[in-house]
Amino acid sequence: MTDENIINPDKEITVEKIKNLTDITILKKNIIINFLSKILPIFVAVITIPYIITGLGVEKFGILSIIWIIISQAGILDLGLGNALTQLVSKKLGLNETDEIPYIVWTGLFTLFIPSCIGSLALFFSSEFITNNILKVSAVYSAETVVALKILCICLPAFIVIAAIEGVLASYQKFALINSITVPLALLNYLSPVIVLQFTTNLAYVILVLALIRFGALLAMFISCKKLIGSVWGKIQLKKRILTPLLTFGSWLTLSNVINPLLNLLERFVMTFMLTASVIAYFNTPFDVLKRMNVISFSFLQVMFPAFSFEAASNKKRTLALYKRVTLVVLAIIILPVIIIYLFSEPLLALWINESFAQKSYKIAQILALFTMLNCLNPIPVNVIQSVGRSDLTAKIKFAQLIYYIPLFIILLNYWGLTGAAVAMLIKIFIEFLINTFVSFKILTSN
Repeated sequence: MTDENIINPDKEITVEKIKNLTDITILKKNIIINFLSKILPIFVAVITIPYIITGLGVEKFGILSIIWIIISQAGILDLGLGNALTQLVSKKLGLNETDEIPYIVWTGLFTLFIPSCIGSLALFFSSEFITNNILKVSAVYSAETVVALKILCICLPAFIVIAAIEGVLASYQKFALINSITVPLALLNYLSPVIVLQFTTNLAYVILVLALIRFGALLAMFISCKKLIGSVWGKIQLKKRILTPLLTFGSWLTLSNVINPLLNLLERFVMTFMLTASVIAYFNTPFDVLKRMNVISFSFLQVMFPAFSFEAASNKKRTLALYKRVTLVVLAIIILPVIIIYLFSEPLLALWINESFAQKSYKIAQILALFTMLNCLNPIPVNVIQSVGRSDLTAKIKFAQLIYYIPLFIILLNYWGLTGAAVAMLIKIFIEFLINTFVSFKILTSN
């Protein structure tokens, strides 16, 4: 094997293998693996949760469920650096500039780890206040809850770093490897409390076991990452020239990612304020079910984002071809369920809940079905734009939409009630999809 065919002397990944990272067969396999990995933990959760509730009691299970949310959403706290690492490492692979990759990884990890430690220390010393004044835990469970939260705070930086390393592995299309770690992790999230409850009902021990399992996952991911990028110990440096693009991309991505959750909360608040809390269920029920379809586009884009970033570095024509193909495949998958829901929303809701509920909710469900279709397609051009490093554009597009959307939402809600709210959301996602599609094509077809 000649020197020019070797990416790194410590590993066996050749230039030819790197070129195959966006091979259609590899991408298809990774998408299927990704999708199945999201489904299996749901079945385990359905089986184990009733037992955990019985073992811990309702109040302590409520605390555990909050901790589960914090653990599962720890990746969001990475300030966008997980995706920034994916984008930058994929770009370097596409340009065959792999000597830079260890520096990129270490710079990203340092940037993420240091502030996360500071934040964790602040939460650690606030654990008692959070327990007694925010969670308002009963006195009998207060002590073990404080200990449980302190354990969580100590481990939180590690949980965030897992998401960042996962981003590096995604650059190499190692989704089988990622899921071989994350799927058991997700399963043990529900199975380990069941095991611990055989010995104790103390919540602190449940959290301790969850933390130890995640440290094991972190170690496995780090070892896997080292095998891919080769020698890392001699390149433990924080480089400013790498730090700037990472922080720029990550900060814009974070802004883009927080808009939708905050907007969802604002929409629900406005609905409750202008109408009544008692009718919101007619909107939330179909919305909460239909949003589960996002797992389809999410499964695709976890795989396609590094592929887009890889190809966009040197071959925009290939990126455009992948973009068109993914859009058509996602559309083909979701179009039939959307048509069925649109045509049969009333009888389906009546069968699931009751006739009275269906009569008040089916028109909302029809509009939200169209919204869901566009909401599954819109992330594709968004990912294409971000794959060339322009996460600022997607954030600016989202912010610009708020200028007209909030007044439109209030006006339509006032005149047409919950149906008007659904129409406003449909108009917004339609315009956003058109803008993102135009911008993505403009980027990929420009010289």
